[in-house]
This record gives sequence, C-alpha cells and structure tokens, in this order.
Amino acid sequence: MFSLMMAIDRTHSMYKLEIRECIDQLIQVDLKREAYYRDMKSKFILQSILETQDKNAREMSLKDEGLTALYHTEWMLLLTSIDLSNNALSTVKSLSNLRCLKCLCLDNNHLKDLDGLQHCHQLCELSVKINELNSAEDLYILENNKCLVKINVYGNPLCRYKDHTTKIKRKIPSLLSINDNKCTSAPS
Repeated sequence: MFSLMMAIDRTHSMYKLEIRECIDQLIQVDLKREAYYRDMKSKFILQSILETQDKNAREMSLKDEGLTALYHTEWMLLLTSIDLSNNALSTVKSLSNLRCLKCLCLDNNHLKDLDGLQHCHQLCELSVKINELNSAEDLYILENNKCLVKINVYGNPLCRYKDHTTKIKRKIPSLLSINDNKCTSAPS
C-alpha cells in the first residue's frame, strides 16, 4: 500500500503521514523484518527532507528523526555541517563521500566505530557523545585528519579509562579540544 502511495506522491506532500503510519504498522506486525522496515522508513524520511532542502544549503539538521541508516548522501555532497544527533545510527560509512563536511554531530546514536569518517578530510569538529565507542583506538581512524581540532566523546564507554584523552591526543595531534577541555601538548 505505502509503495503505491510513494509512487503516486513523488513529492511526499499528499501521503507523507499515511506512508509513515503504514511503515510503523509494518514494524509492529512483522517483527522478523523490523530492521528492514526501520531502514525503509529512514530512506523515506531522508528522501522527503532532501527533496525539499534548499539546493544551496550548506547546513542540515536530521536530529531526532529516528534514522537507522543513511541514504542519498550523494545529495549531501556540498554540506559543511550536519546534525545527526538523537537517532539510532549504528554506522556512518555512507558519510565517507562528504568531502566538504566540517562539523558533524552524531550524539546519542549506537556507533561502535567511526569507519567512513577517515575520508572526511575537512572535518574540524566532531561530537560523538553518548555512543558505544569502547576505547581510544576506535578514534584512531581519524589520525590522518589534519583539520580535526575539536572532538567530544563524553558518555562513551572509552571515557571510563583515566588516560583516554592522552591516548586520543597522542594519535590525533591536531586536536585543540577534547570533551570541551583545552588540550595540552601530547607527551612524546
């Protein structure tokens, strides 16, 4: 049913709420395919937002959208700032083609690694508060990023280690701030 509504309503203006309700009902009744339907809902939400987004916009907020996956990142190539906080993302691999990205907020998701962000060479500020990053090594993928000056990892399991900021600073020497605290020079 919702596939038909999506085909009829390409701009998602007439059946937007009905399509979301149909997907939510499928999530409730078909538990074996719950993850599939949640990803499908994410795709629909992103498509709806991106189709109405100003083509010249350089900032985007996808906060609190319930996203489980990221689709259509090819439509986001020129964005310099994205807020993806308070979603249900477990991976950010699809952000790897966002070469203009400078500020990224991924707070309160389900991230266990940052694979994909090593290709975002312009990234200056990254916030990954309250995720599932277990050790400073999970951030080492960013060690070749010379632009990264600010990172916030507060609320991740890696913060239980007393020396986590020292380890992060040692591997990512460009950092000036970790968890909103000014960095001192990393010991050699």
